[in-house]
Amino acid sequence: MTPNLCEPWAAIPLRFLRDLLCVHHHSPHAQVTLSAGTFAVTFNATGGFMFTLPDDKVANGAITYVDAKGNPAKVDGVPAWSSSDDAVIAVAQAADGMSAVITPMGLGTAQVRIEADADLGSGVVSLVTLGDVEVIAGTAVAGVLTLALPDDTGGGAP
Repeated sequence: MTPNLCEPWAAIPLRFLRDLLCVHHHSPHAQVTLSAGTFAVTFNATGGFMFTLPDDKVANGAITYVDAKGNPAKVDGVPAWSSSDDAVIAVAQAADGMSAVITPMGLGTAQVRIEADADLGSGVVSLVTLGDVEVIAGTAVAGVLTLALPDDTGGGAP
């Protein structure tokens, strides 16, 4: 069973994070990092975030939509999830488009992109949500010993 990676942060209202970052509105570099075990999410003053994902784990992503006042809002159709770099992360979205599983494919940084239609009528108003994911090495499970013969120039041990 895959653990719910959002659970450690579920009790923290997003408005709290926004308010905390707005205290530093004069600094575009203000950020807040929340961590639980090996997982960390960094929110920044520009509204983005960086999720740190060890390469031996998977992450469950979920999207919700709100209006300008923070009230729950709907989108038209199924949101489409994608990865900016399939060599770093693979994104497998659920049928309803409201969640996805993020699987590390290699070390590096990639962006999860979720695009939805915010116009509930016949038109299309594209709403794009982005999140950065940094894939890091997982927990060490073995040591690698390197042995070498001394060179023949007289250096090294006898």
